Amino acid sequence: MPVDDEPRRVRRVPRRRARQDAERGAALGASPGEGPGAPPRRGVRLLADVPVRGAAGLAHGLPPRQEDRGALGRRMGGLAVIDGARPPFLRTRAFFAGGLLLVALAALAGRLFHIQIVRHEHYEARALRQASSLRPVDTRRGDIRDVNGVLLATSTAPPEAPSQLSVDWHSLRIAQRADFSARTVLELGCLLRMPAPAVADLLRHAFDREATHPKYCQYLRIEDKVPPRATPLLGAYLHAVGGVRGASWSGAVTFEKRLVRRNTFADARDRGERYFGLCNEILGRVVDDGHGTHGVEGGFDLVLRGRNGVEEIRAGPAGLLSHVCAGGIGVDPIEPRDVYLTIDVRLQKILWDALREGFENLRNGYDPFTRRTTDRRTNALKASALIMDPHTGRILAFGTWPQRREALRLFGEYPVKSLRRWLTAGRGEPIFDIYEPGSVFKCFIAAKILQEGLASVPGSVIWEGGSSRRVPGRRLPVTDAHPVTDAGLLEGFVQSSNIVFSILAERLGPRRLRALLAQFGLGVDPRDPNDRDPAVMQQLWPQEWKDELKGPRIPASIPPQDVTSMGFGMAVNVTMLTLARGYSALVNGGYLVDPHIHYAYAPHGGVCGMQGSTSGAPRRVMNDEKALATMMELLRLVVDEKHGTAHRLVQSGLVPAGLAFGGKTGTSKRCAKELGGYNNRLYTGTFICHAPAERPRYVIVTRVDVDREWPDARVLGLYYGGTTAAPIAASILSAVFRDSPE
Repeated sequence: MPVDDEPRRVRRVPRRRARQDAERGAALGASPGEGPGAPPRRGVRLLADVPVRGAAGLAHGLPPRQEDRGALGRRMGGLAVIDGARPPFLRTRAFFAGGLLLVALAALAGRLFHIQIVRHEHYEARALRQASSLRPVDTRRGDIRDVNGVLLATSTAPPEAPSQLSVDWHSLRIAQRADFSARTVLELGCLLRMPAPAVADLLRHAFDREATHPKYCQYLRIEDKVPPRATPLLGAYLHAVGGVRGASWSGAVTFEKRLVRRNTFADARDRGERYFGLCNEILGRVVDDGHGTHGVEGGFDLVLRGRNGVEEIRAGPAGLLSHVCAGGIGVDPIEPRDVYLTIDVRLQKILWDALREGFENLRNGYDPFTRRTTDRRTNALKASALIMDPHTGRILAFGTWPQRREALRLFGEYPVKSLRRWLTAGRGEPIFDIYEPGSVFKCFIAAKILQEGLASVPGSVIWEGGSSRRVPGRRLPVTDAHPVTDAGLLEGFVQSSNIVFSILAERLGPRRLRALLAQFGLGVDPRDPNDRDPAVMQQLWPQEWKDELKGPRIPASIPPQDVTSMGFGMAVNVTMLTLARGYSALVNGGYLVDPHIHYAYAPHGGVCGMQGSTSGAPRRVMNDEKALATMMELLRLVVDEKHGTAHRLVQSGLVPAGLAFGGKTGTSKRCAKELGGYNNRLYTGTFICHAPAERPRYVIVTRVDVDREWPDARVLGLYYGGTTAAPIAASILSAVFRDSPE
């Protein structure tokens, strides 16, 4: 039989079984065919590939003896047994290894599926963030212009303004403090005139990734670490030393001037006079973070500010930059718009000059009627004025003097504490300050009387004579500063008789008086859900302050004891704005307008677009043409009649000759808690007028608050509206109509 020397599988068996097999073979002796020269048994293999032929003659190819085979089996310890099949433990290991390999491949495939398919967007965005950085794109705040396009406020970068340097370290791919040698530090120190340690600290701060901006982590603004004068030099130097980097430096290192908000009339000079803060009361203020606080800057903050954007900067091959805005993570900014106001700078300057001159004249004792300085100095506290178009409601100019800085100097130690804060506030007194108008309110009483037919001009006598009148239920009598006799509506209005109009107010009664307030827009009626404050009040203050600053409100009912007082303008609350609004309805044909200060919007740097007001259309509140004509005549007689309370304006020549205008004066007491309420010390004088008389173009309201007591004055100061507020209005009229009275 041929010998098969082909290796066979080695089968692993237990040690005990292998020992028993060896002993059994030794006891039985050699089997047939195992002697010398006999061929070995088929399939005998030991230790995988070594044939077993005997322990002693293994090297000579002799067949092993039986005892040698047993001894060999004992020496192998049962680790291998001769068999014709592959050992089972190898098959188990192979299956186990193959299973582990399949599981690993399955896990790898699952992980790849999870990354590439399930979390594809997440890892794509993560990779994009690692290869890109975000930078804020600041928008330039819009400009504010007057109705003729004259620039009132803009954002500029003056030489003394602080600067900022922005560096994108990610796109530059530079390590911390690795690109600046000792020579670089010395050169930069000489350029900036800074010691070498300071320059080294600066660069260490600049190139420290952990010191970057928390929101835009790849960027760092180091203007706080660099003096303003040295920032431009540092920017130029960084461009110079980075020239070898190519386009990456020019795109990653940016130098910007920080814009500041500036009133264009803050340093303007006209006719040798300084108009510092000319429009501050109108424009308001912008804080450091770019938000407006009050005035037009606050009311139109969202329009002027727009919305800042975010620019995504991706680092491409070789460190080059690519800018992506809306297409990637970035956000396009919303460009701000310019705001055009109804303010006319020419009229604003005229009003400003008149307020300052009138205020100083009162405090210095100068009498504008006689043009002489007297000993009767008046402690004027505040002077305010407002000019409005009676047909459209556009506010053309308004202001208050003194401004806050001057008021703090004059009244920082004012003894009446309840008025000290009001004196130093300086925020829109013509628009928001509520007070009692005095005899100016007689205009509306007279109009309501004529409309209801309770009196006429000429008409019957209302008061026969006397300087005082007792009213049942009233503690103090009603008095006249200038007694009148046989006075009707005409005489009582021209000479401003409190007695006559107290009688007329009692004829109207509480119900008609309340309707009068709503008819002429002197207050907001809580019963009418459509009634609201004038539009200008919403345009001059931020949204969060609107609940705190409200106009006058009409009471739900008028007490009987207040009816008599309302006849001469007490127990009623108005503002200069609501006075101008109601007075406009008397001179424009009976139409109630909505005062506003916004004229138009326009793209920044573009042409004025939408024109006209955003307020509602005027509504007619008085249809009696005869009553309106009578009111126009009464207002003109207050100025032209010899006994009129404003006749001295024409008599003294304070207004241009030939200019026909009408108006009404008023005086009221001011309440102060420290002085026991109403007193004979604090007064408010008001004058309201329109010009020209036939076709009015302007309604002007002036007001002066005075304290009659002066520490070193010999006599009490002036306080009547005809002597304090009327000369200021005359100065405005004279300047406006100097060249063309018609």
